[in-house]
Amino acid sequence: MASDEVVGDLLKLAGASSYGEARQMIVLGLGKVSARPPVVRLLVALLSDDDVIGHAVIALAKLRASSARAEIAALSRHPKSWIRREVKKALERIGRASKISPTPAAGRPATPTRKRPPPR
Repeated sequence: MASDEVVGDLLKLAGASSYGEARQMIVLGLGKVSARPPVVRLLVALLSDDDVIGHAVIALAKLRASSARAEIAALSRHPKSWIRREVKKALERIGRASKISPTPAAGRPATPTRKRPPPR
């Protein structure tokens, strides 16, 4: 997990609209770094930024950010087909995540456990 300082720097860069499309990979990276509330809030805000909108959807899906479900769903009629596809995938991933046990303390969603077969 990234330190608070690194996450803060990434948030500043991702939120700086003056960098335009150059922020796309940073926004995607936020989906791997942390599900901390400031990260999710910024990604939700970036859903209205045409330069990084699709990348924000992908990052929110990676974080399984169920709190952003409504904002993501609102993009289901976006004019760009690739964004509509990512919205659909994000909603499916978030929907699956809500059926999994609550998130552990580390901030990452829990993964379903498999039942092991009985010993022979």
